[in-house]
Amino acid sequence: MNYHCTAADAPAATFNVAIVTNTGENECLPHGNIAKISNSEMENLVQEYDSLEMAFQNLSYVYSQTMDGGNRAVLLSNMQTGWQANAMQMHTGLMALSPYVSQEVLYEAATSNILPPAMLFAICMANPDATRDMEFVNTLQNGIANPLHQYMIWLIMASWNQSTLRTVMESTMAHFSSDMAITSNAIISNLYYKAYIVNSTGSTNYNCDDTVNYWLNRIQTLAAKYDLIENYFANNNITAAQNLLTSMQTNFTMSADQQITYNKYVAYFNLRKALIQGGHNYYELTTTQIDAMTNLASTDDDYAAILAQNFLCYYYNICFENATQTVGNRSGLGSFSNQGNLNSTLVKVAPNPAKEFTIITYTVYDASSENVLFINDISGRVVKQYKLQQQQGEIIWQTTDVLPGLYFYTLKCGNKFIASGKISVEK
Repeated sequence: MNYHCTAADAPAATFNVAIVTNTGENECLPHGNIAKISNSEMENLVQEYDSLEMAFQNLSYVYSQTMDGGNRAVLLSNMQTGWQANAMQMHTGLMALSPYVSQEVLYEAATSNILPPAMLFAICMANPDATRDMEFVNTLQNGIANPLHQYMIWLIMASWNQSTLRTVMESTMAHFSSDMAITSNAIISNLYYKAYIVNSTGSTNYNCDDTVNYWLNRIQTLAAKYDLIENYFANNNITAAQNLLTSMQTNFTMSADQQITYNKYVAYFNLRKALIQGGHNYYELTTTQIDAMTNLASTDDDYAAILAQNFLCYYYNICFENATQTVGNRSGLGSFSNQGNLNSTLVKVAPNPAKEFTIITYTVYDASSENVLFINDISGRVVKQYKLQQQQGEIIWQTTDVLPGLYFYTLKCGNKFIASGKISVEK
């Protein structure tokens, strides 16, 4: 995570993003001291990302061609039609694909009520990577017409300790993805920092917008897409922002929480869009619109809520006690505390959700303060505390010794808590 304790030293705020490499010369980075890192360091980061992305794409292709025989839709169709009344054919077909049968396919096999418990048990045992989910196991025991016996459930859970080639591939892809996120965050952070310097000096010699948008367009994460939408919106490219927002529904498989955040962001987006298209500015919200924005800001501290909090505090002096996160550098909105002070913070936690570990990348721009990072469980108990000795660094939090669930990190600079966020731990 990158943090800034004072407005004077802080670069412009940015949302959690992962990044990519430019195919041409990076003209956004000038010679001299304006960039946060040197041109050669930037080139090394770009090359590192290129290498990681290529490795991830190659392994991802092999993985997709292996899982469910390379075509889940066809496999499900076969199960629902050709194998509909033939338990042995379904058993033979799925065992032949193991251990590369997805949980979706296992669920279809379990709920079709075609397989007797022994056959379903054998298929599950052959696919330990797909059964590592207590909700799914509960379905096998309580949610199907021919439930599995308790001893079968115990053995399925015991099989989770097995490592298959699929396990290795998924672990390796997760490693590549995590490294890509860290590397790309360093690149985007540098570009945003440089943009802040350019804007603060009034220079017109350099324009980072195209380079930043190139990276945000290339990286395929929800965080990057939200940030890109904000960039489009800030540059009055409402059509591009709307198209990208709409495409996210089909281009990403969202969890329940991610879908809630997306729906809230759509509401936030539409409020601003209506203002702009109606010929109004951000200071001209109606009472009804202010109430709608306040409702968004008053919910959980997800991306949409934080944007709404920043908006209300900046334009209407309606500030929220815990509005300490920062988002979208190009939106023109920093993050303001309830006193209205800017707490520009770059945040990166990856992987998140975490299974065995997560890496917290930070930059603290006020070295004179005592900087401490706390990790609390949902009850508020401090489970980890790190005193940050350097202005930039990484913290590796080993999550194997904590229970699965939701945790919260907070950064304290001196006597102020200036940043916070959530880390989900899964087992």
